[in-house]
Amino acid sequence: MANEGDLGNQAADEYLQSALDNARKATGNERLTGFCQNGCGESTAGAYCSKECRTDHTKRERMNR
Repeated sequence: MANEGDLGNQAADEYLQSALDNARKATGNERLTGFCQNGCGESTAGAYCSKECRTDHTKRERMNR
């Protein structure tokens, strides 16, 4: 019988595996982790949660070059 700790560890392992699988599907420079690459913390199926986040992240990347 699994206790709450075992279930939590299992959920964390499944989440990590999902993030790794998404990262392998990356196109270009972005890493698909399930969260917005702009750092806003929103979960997403792609690299960014919105057009505004993609634009903001692209502008900051250009300024860092």
